[in-house]
Amino acid sequence: MGIKICLPKSRYLSTDVDNMTKTIMDAFCGIAYEDDKQIDSLFVSKSAYHKSQVWIGLKSLGQGPKSWFLPPLLIVPDKADPPIRT
Repeated sequence: MGIKICLPKSRYLSTDVDNMTKTIMDAFCGIAYEDDKQIDSLFVSKSAYHKSQVWIGLKSLGQGPKSWFLPPLLIVPDKADPPIRT
């Protein structure tokens, strides 16, 4: 499972990424998986952005190691959206 959390600069430093991750994972219980103990790998990142966004990637693991990786979660902002510096 991969989770990318984007927050406005005003909330970036005051938000715990682990608490948000747990809430997101709990929300997917019964929808994407029966229980979050089924998650074998978890990749989480947090970044500053002009608005709040959450990107989630899920992948069922296959038998070989090459199937264990999620492609990078990329956010391509609109050209009108300048990046926010932290």
